[in-house]
Amino acid sequence: MVFQNPENQIVGTVVEEDTAFGPENQGIPPEEIEARVETALEVTGLLGKRKKPTYTLSGGEKQRLAVAGALAMETPCLVLDEPTAMLDPSGRDDLLTVLGNLHAAGKTIVSITHRLEEILRCDRAVVLHEGAVAWEGSISALFLMNGSFREWGLDIPPLAAFWRDLQSENRIDLPSIPSISGLVDALCQ
Repeated sequence: MVFQNPENQIVGTVVEEDTAFGPENQGIPPEEIEARVETALEVTGLLGKRKKPTYTLSGGEKQRLAVAGALAMETPCLVLDEPTAMLDPSGRDDLLTVLGNLHAAGKTIVSITHRLEEILRCDRAVVLHEGAVAWEGSISALFLMNGSFREWGLDIPPLAAFWRDLQSENRIDLPSIPSISGLVDALCQ
């Protein structure tokens, strides 16, 4: 699991030490820990900072370090609680790219978020409202819905709203989920 605030789970003083914390506590042999740390830091783009003190990292780097620590545990699923909440746009993009690459490589990612623009890369969504499942299904089906977003306390992202409006026109072949590149391609044809 990766927390919203990475400071709550960074325990090491150096990047590679922090990444190794979980596997060390599992009693993994040192050579296996070293391999896991190397892989996790490479995947998250932090390999060049492996010897750096954790306090010198930016917010986005700290969040990627938290992801690296979780990856080093080699669990089949990664659960993230509001992983981009404390990040600037650049840090957010970096983290979402890392998560997208992990998902593309077969890792199950569960991301809890209020930022619906972050779910565009997801396979499916589950909307929770007042402690219960209010809706679940595909991303495109979610964005084609009318009405419930405000009731759930969510805002539909402008890109998804534009895509939905174009879907209702039914005159052009649109991508199955909203994306800038997909919309540009469809509109240019």
